[in-house]
Amino acid sequence: MNLILLRNGYPLTVIRNTDRVDYMSALEKASTIGNTDDFVEFIAQAVDRSFDTYLYLIG
Repeated sequence: MNLILLRNGYPLTVIRNTDRVDYMSALEKASTIGNTDDFVEFIAQAVDRSFDTYLYLIG
């Protein structure tokens, strides 16, 4: 996932331990029934958090 994000200009993204259940649920839904909406939304939120962190660090 991070390699795909990096190749497309996005930052590395960490899935927090507290979000693991939601991540796995969204991933399972995407892989079993082909509905990627929840997974895409989950990753978008994780990327947004990463951007916030990077922007804070570079001040």
